[in-house]
Amino acid sequence: MPTRIALYRALAEAQYADEQDVIAGVATDHTTTTVKDTAELKYSSGDANTYDRRYVYLEAIKEHARVIEAGYAGSTGILTLSGTLTDAPAAVTGSAANVSTTATTLTDTDESMTVDEWAGYTIYAGGQTLDVTSNTATVLTGTGGWSEGGSGPGAVVWTVGTRYVISDDSPVFLRRVIGRILTNMYEPSFFPLSLHIMGNNANDMEASTVATDYSSTNATNATESTIIHNGAQSLKVTDSGSGGGYANTGNIGIPENKSLYAAIMCYVTSGDSATFRVIDVTDSNATIEDATTDEPSWMELVYQYTVPSDCEQIDFRLIADSASDVIYWDDFQTWASGRHVYSLPSWITRPAQVIDVRAFPRGTTGPASDNDYRPHEARSEPLQWGF
Repeated sequence: MPTRIALYRALAEAQYADEQDVIAGVATDHTTTTVKDTAELKYSSGDANTYDRRYVYLEAIKEHARVIEAGYAGSTGILTLSGTLTDAPAAVTGSAANVSTTATTLTDTDESMTVDEWAGYTIYAGGQTLDVTSNTATVLTGTGGWSEGGSGPGAVVWTVGTRYVISDDSPVFLRRVIGRILTNMYEPSFFPLSLHIMGNNANDMEASTVATDYSSTNATNATESTIIHNGAQSLKVTDSGSGGGYANTGNIGIPENKSLYAAIMCYVTSGDSATFRVIDVTDSNATIEDATTDEPSWMELVYQYTVPSDCEQIDFRLIADSASDVIYWDDFQTWASGRHVYSLPSWITRPAQVIDVRAFPRGTTGPASDNDYRPHEARSEPLQWGF
């Protein structure tokens, strides 16, 4: 998510591009009543009334004030403001003599700064900027890195100041506009359509509670944030040591003799193997269908199954086949062919949130030749849908 100053800047640049030359920059210094920018505002023949009554918002101190009439001194790059701002710490302008930079730092051994006094301010050096997140006596750090990437400008003259935005409208007004826009935005996300929705919408394994949303027997469930199919995490299932340990969805009530499909994404630790199985709970957990893989890459396990006569409940098991096997699972779903009504995850509360419903064609048969398929070999296809 962009910082507030970035959102202010984008809105101001769109709104005032035809009205003023400078909209945003990095002030090399500010006092209680002035802002100075020798890079952008210094212009020897600038009209003193150019920025009359405009608002100046300073990111480092999160305060704003208005430019007084004839308050622009182009020869020095200074704007004089009405009202009183919080003064900056004692200005720092370092020579190049003992300066060095890395991808996220500037070090000047000639300085003796107060710890974190420049957090929130911005370094300007060699035409590049670094937004400071912390500092020691001699080192300023910006975790976001230099504006042009790489290892920074090196041994150059530098100064530290604050980002600013100049606008006709007050920052309070801009904040309201931005807030109104953000309130009506949402980030696109993917959720596997399924007749059975796990607790906490854990079909996509994104719930923080996914390790307990799926039960386990002779296995340990955990979240995994490195080996993932999509989203931010997957479900990691580790066999307890006896082999055949599993996570499972829990009993699902289902009409008998119904033909359905089931699918899940699976990644197997090298040397291990996994089974995705649907069982008939009513008939002593008899196997209805399963799929297997031993690939250390994401494979799609998918099969068609028919609910047996007299079966009242089924369960899906995510099995680590052998002792201490470690298996990763993502995007569980079960569905019916043709037209059907599906429940949606609880975070979908209005039709406008659904961008599209798409089918992902099954890939070529995998190495196990047991209902395992290579994913993402063809583009997704749109389906007809409605509420």
